[in-house]
Amino acid sequence: MCCSLLFVFFFFKQKTAYEIYQCDWSSDVCSSDLAIFDFDLKERIEKANSSGYLDVNISAFPKKLVEAYRDAFKDAGFIPLAFEMEAWAFARAVVPQGVKEPYLIVDFGRTRTTFAIVSNGKVQFTSTINVAGNHLNSALVKSLKIDKTLAEKIKKERGLIRNKKDNNEEVFIALIPLVSAIKDEIRKHVSYWNSRREKIEKIILCGGDSNLPGFTEYLSYELKIPVELCNPWVNIVSFEEYIPEIALRDSLIYTTALGLALRSVTYNQNKNHD
Repeated sequence: MCCSLLFVFFFFKQKTAYEIYQCDWSSDVCSSDLAIFDFDLKERIEKANSSGYLDVNISAFPKKLVEAYRDAFKDAGFIPLAFEMEAWAFARAVVPQGVKEPYLIVDFGRTRTTFAIVSNGKVQFTSTINVAGNHLNSALVKSLKIDKTLAEKIKKERGLIRNKKDNNEEVFIALIPLVSAIKDEIRKHVSYWNSRREKIEKIILCGGDSNLPGFTEYLSYELKIPVELCNPWVNIVSFEEYIPEIALRDSLIYTTALGLALRSVTYNQNKNHD
């Protein structure tokens, strides 16, 4: 059996340009013999009285990790076409084609939260924190003295909605420290980018736990920036022509997979045009 495969890496530690410049390339951490590098040319920035500079995104992974995935798929009879960063995939799915304005995408998942700044249709910056949906469940288990199954149910149904009638104040108090940590990270990213480039116009949420009731409204109120749940179908199909059988909120879980499918479609289209 032989088939094409697109796969996403979740493991990425980002370095600043200064850290890369200062790195000891003979060390085990940065040695080119032990890592696989890739780069993406972004845009040339012209400056008055100078030659300007060229933005380049660099990704690096341990060679053994990449080769282990490659060998595992080959042994299973697959032919890997590409190994791609997760942020590249979900950005491809949620940012409408042709949009140039800077967006911050927040992938709020079960085990981690990833931030990606997209400008001119390309990922410019990514980072990840260890605060996610499972941590919200644990907070509810500890605060309300309930099991994980009930905690997941309460999280999905009540979330950050402050409703005294349903006694949701206790749920809100249990969740807000973790949600505030995500909000603070978003503010840092927005402040960093806005101080150097064109201001971020919108925050887009994806990932299964971005469905948390009240989460979008909370972030929008606290950050004073438009915040919305993503439409992972925006570059695939128009709802005026076709309505997917899966509910839009449920489809947020599959944002990365849809982004990978879009890459495959684009690859095949370009191949047919050659």
